[in-house]
Amino acid sequence: MIRHNRIWVFMLFCFISLAGVFEPIRSQTSNPLQLLFTSDRTGTTEIYSMNISGSNLRAMTAFASHGRYNESPIYSAITNQIAHISQRDRGFSPQITIMNTAGLDLANLNRVELTNDFAIKGHVRWSPNGTRLAFSADPNLNRDIYVFNADGSNPLRLTTDLSADSSPSWSPSGQMIAFQSSRDDLINRTSEIYVMSADGTNQTQLTFNTWSDNTPTWSPDGNKILFSAKQNGENYDLYVMDANGANISALTQNNNNHHNPEWSPDGTMIAFSSNRDGDYEIYVMNANGTNIQQLTHNTDYDGEPTWWLPPPTTLTTTLTLGGRGTPPNAVHSIPLTADLYQNGVLVTPHIPTTTTAGAFTLPNIAQGLYTLWVKPAQYLAVAPTVNLNAPAVSLDAGTLKAGDADNSNLINISDFSILSTSFGKVPGQTGYDARADFDGNNLVNVSDYSLLATNFNQVGAPHPTPPPSGTNAIMSSPQVAPTGDAALVLSPSRRTVQAGETFEINVQVRRTLASVDAVELHLAFDPALLQVEAITPTRFLPYVLQNEYDNRAGTIDYAAGALEEIPAGRFNTVTIRFRALSPSEGLTLAVNDANVTFGGVSVYGGATVTGVTVR
Repeated sequence: MIRHNRIWVFMLFCFISLAGVFEPIRSQTSNPLQLLFTSDRTGTTEIYSMNISGSNLRAMTAFASHGRYNESPIYSAITNQIAHISQRDRGFSPQITIMNTAGLDLANLNRVELTNDFAIKGHVRWSPNGTRLAFSADPNLNRDIYVFNADGSNPLRLTTDLSADSSPSWSPSGQMIAFQSSRDDLINRTSEIYVMSADGTNQTQLTFNTWSDNTPTWSPDGNKILFSAKQNGENYDLYVMDANGANISALTQNNNNHHNPEWSPDGTMIAFSSNRDGDYEIYVMNANGTNIQQLTHNTDYDGEPTWWLPPPTTLTTTLTLGGRGTPPNAVHSIPLTADLYQNGVLVTPHIPTTTTAGAFTLPNIAQGLYTLWVKPAQYLAVAPTVNLNAPAVSLDAGTLKAGDADNSNLINISDFSILSTSFGKVPGQTGYDARADFDGNNLVNVSDYSLLATNFNQVGAPHPTPPPSGTNAIMSSPQVAPTGDAALVLSPSRRTVQAGETFEINVQVRRTLASVDAVELHLAFDPALLQVEAITPTRFLPYVLQNEYDNRAGTIDYAAGALEEIPAGRFNTVTIRFRALSPSEGLTLAVNDANVTFGGVSVYGGATVTGVTVR
């Protein structure tokens, strides 16, 4: 591909910098640069696009049927258009076709066929300023180089000899064109590399070899020409030389064929096709020929790679805030966090505000596959995957779950405690906390409690960045350090029981100074020795948020609260009835995690467990 440095300057600011010209090629998650190429993987020859890591493969054309094709793509950064060769109608000659990249949804492609009077052969190439196209054709049964304006007007024939001239390539300045020609060997028709002025004058031969030299392409700085050559008489390898034909050196030396080399816009990489794995695939390598990496893997033909920068995408995301009715309405307009990630790496953070329809828009995003982490306050996060493969993409993030008053991305007893303190209050009243007004109606009431209770103990989509240290990987709640005044005492109804008998464990809160509005408890026991028969709440914490046990795993999860303050003192929160299965000395329960709260703040002061002896 031929590119003028100025054309690509704005693109280079978008790329992730390579640490050095010949650093190993690696997947660049936020690099918008992609490859276009030709493939017949679906039975017809079409144009495809993929990331430079080989991911995010997608078809760019889907017009061909048996016996017709789209091939040889080339992109202009100036016009933001793709030119390619197309034979869309049986019985007609191949034509140059241009499509706007803004129409890559395939349903609205703006395609213009320019060359109805030519028999196109080989590649088409944009001039660096995007105003002209160079190509080879044989309308008079003699293949020559032509140029015309980008709208198909003013065709000009540049070569007129009796040989086959093809594969034109503009210099970055636009003043020269390199091409291949067999004019010095009309018998064997082996080709050499030539250059000429852009008006067809000053045609000069650069290579003088026994075997064919093909498909020249200028380096972005204009100092080198890359080409494919059959120097050993058997296989085509890739070579590079100075722009005047001096200092030819091999980049590949392999017992297979290598074709269609293309410089990356910054000159650090080369894309090409090769049959080194048995059939033609797309490869990339460093500009000095090192670190060759295969990007496509299939049994069909993949070839003619070329570099391009897809137009940025505008992503419109719509979500529904649970408990706030059906949008559009005012309570669906809220600020939120919307972070775009690729492979766990933050690409762009955003803090948009949704419309009354619950929608927000993120403009100018490089195309690719992303995870969008969305987190409004009071709601659990979601993290849908979205493929940005068109100029405009819409995403439905679904209905978000309310109840996360403390914005911790989990709904637990701390959130209930905030709701309890603010229950029944409206803005302006002492104690009102807008964080507990989940439905957005300026009143903390039973509707808010219902939302929290419905989603209690649920966790939002984890943030793609590593979790903070100290987070419990088993429980949904963070471990709470027992530094408060309210202690939990787990005491049995009997200290000694017989195997087969039942006994009860009373869970009591004892506090000297602190008031309490909620308790959360996660216990473990040996299921070979004990089995839970019942868990009974008490009147002090009547709103039970979680009441679960698993006799196979040996776990108990319980949470309950009150919508009014319980003053200092002691009271029973829950009674657990067990059946003893086997004799054991000093049988105890393990407190995996626990918390006692008031006003959204932990007042937990630790737990004491008294053992039981089973005879």
